[in-house]
Amino acid sequence: MLLSIRSRWLIPVLAILVALGAAPGVPAMAQGGPNLLNNPGFEGQYVPYTYPDGTRIGEFHIAAGWNPWFNDGLRRPEYKPGNYSYNGTASQQYFTSYSTHQAGLWQRVENATPGRTYRFSVALYVWSSSEGDISTSVQPGNINVRVGIDPTGGINPYANTVVWSPFAMFYDEWRVLSVDAVAQSNALTVFVWSQPEFPVLHNDVALDEAYLGEVAPPPAPTQPAAPAVEQGQPAQQPPAAATQPPAPVTVPAAPTAAPGAVTMRPLDDLRLRASIYGETLNVIPAGVAVPVLGRTADRNWALVEYGDQQGWVASWLGRYSAAFDTIPVVEAP
Repeated sequence: MLLSIRSRWLIPVLAILVALGAAPGVPAMAQGGPNLLNNPGFEGQYVPYTYPDGTRIGEFHIAAGWNPWFNDGLRRPEYKPGNYSYNGTASQQYFTSYSTHQAGLWQRVENATPGRTYRFSVALYVWSSSEGDISTSVQPGNINVRVGIDPTGGINPYANTVVWSPFAMFYDEWRVLSVDAVAQSNALTVFVWSQPEFPVLHNDVALDEAYLGEVAPPPAPTQPAAPAVEQGQPAQQPPAAATQPPAPVTVPAAPTAAPGAVTMRPLDDLRLRASIYGETLNVIPAGVAVPVLGRTADRNWALVEYGDQQGWVASWLGRYSAAFDTIPVVEAP
């Protein structure tokens, strides 16, 4: 059955759903049963992606067996063979330039056993930079990545049936993310999701060595054998322990939550209004952390406190101690 879903987000679907066999070789992070994914190492030829209606997307070069998805309310990424490799000779990479995105890849398999627990894991490499050296992220765009499983076999990454790993943020290294879910049908769909907070020059994600397999159940706990009792002798019972009153429990006071902070990467002007035309109140030096009090709804400006002054800074010039979307929206003058 072919599906085509388009609204504010878009999921292109292959005309033929993925084959069920696993590619030769076992991923380095595999745990449990055989790998159910097709082309888990993203090897082979990368060809332009084709919609079920025959439309070909020239900037989508996708490894066989995998499908791209993206939110078409944001910039559509480009997909290509990766510049980085975790294992083997290839990886899948996608990116946007001077823009944010919500995007990733997915694959659906149909040989799961309902009621069994499955694990999806994949190695991810993130490069996000305001400069061009592909080995180093400079002033990154705060890319959040996660992986998910839809245990019903659905192909909508926004569905509430998808079980997601926590978001992670890292740069210039390979890390393996994983998530477990209990199959609700014989079909499972795995997803990779990324979303940068800021539109820097390079927001790139690479994938390699994916794995989807059944998680082996833990061994049943063993009970210690009862001690042998000689014939004609009653079993000895341990002496009853003296009853002691419970020790008083001290409940520590809840710590006071520290306010979110932003560290300015280049120096930035502290402005009276959330506008490049706002009066400059002060200049915050690079590397100085200041409390964040709020942000504008459009995410372009952050309200901070520097010294005894409150004012606005361009949000994308800072590195935040908490996820930017958790900062409360305040009305800007």
